[in-house]
Amino acid sequence: MGELDNLFSDLTPETVQELSLIEERVKIHLKHTAEGIVATGGELLKAKERLGHGRFLSWVKVKFEMSNQSALRCMQVYERFGDKNNNLLNLGTSVLYLLSERSTPDEVVNEVLTRTEAGETLTVEQVRSLKMQLKAKEAVAKQELERAEKFKSENYQLLDSVADLKSKLAEQPKEVVKEVVREVKVEVVKEVIPEGYTSVEQAIAEVSGFGRR
Repeated sequence: MGELDNLFSDLTPETVQELSLIEERVKIHLKHTAEGIVATGGELLKAKERLGHGRFLSWVKVKFEMSNQSALRCMQVYERFGDKNNNLLNLGTSVLYLLSERSTPDEVVNEVLTRTEAGETLTVEQVRSLKMQLKAKEAVAKQELERAEKFKSENYQLLDSVADLKSKLAEQPKEVVKEVVREVKVEVVKEVIPEGYTSVEQAIAEVSGFGRR
């Protein structure tokens, strides 16, 4: 107790009294499960605001024999679920801690809460599976976006090539244009349709129309 007396000797009587009440409430909450963890996190955040980071950790250790990590997890749970107490009754503590991690997306949290409210009890393994499924979907969506951007870039490049070809062939005899068109058709391996056309053939046909008759 002497350690705390020295560490907190500059606190006002009001702060000491408030911390004493917080201590009593935390000890009650720690005896419960999910809702108790949420409430504990809220009380610890109040104490941290009053004490500051350094003294707070010492206070937690002495008063509750709680590790820094455990206190942090409780506070993270409160920050994420402080307004959702009614949906936490069927959640195990391990699931609750997993959901409160910053790496857990809101989509996963919302799905778990919805299923829990309906009476389902999810395990840690099920929640991890949901996180992996969402991560896989996001990876596929990213690939699709990159593919779309690449296709768009290729379209613009081909469109620029068509415009350049139009300009060069505009003053050429019709026979020359036909020969160039034949060579272009042979060289086209992968069809990338320019914007404004329905096919590569349509773009080439339009180019050929610019030849001098």
